Amino acid sequence: MKREIAIALCTDDPVQICTTIGREYAVAHTLGFSPAELLAVTRNAIEVAFTSPERRNELLNKLSQWDDADSA
Repeated sequence: MKREIAIALCTDDPVQICTTIGREYAVAHTLGFSPAELLAVTRNAIEVAFTSPERRNELLNKLSQWDDADSA
């Protein structure tokens, strides 16, 4: 049985764990995540972020622009 679990890449304490969000995305890409999958990971993070609905919509709209540019 196939089940999908939403994931998000995070760096809650980058100084302590010696990484950046950019590095985490680079590692994920090296592990085989496609650009489309990484956009989906980013979308997941935005959808569960502790932010206002207005800010969430703004971020999702910006992400859609990246997705549209990648599809062109």
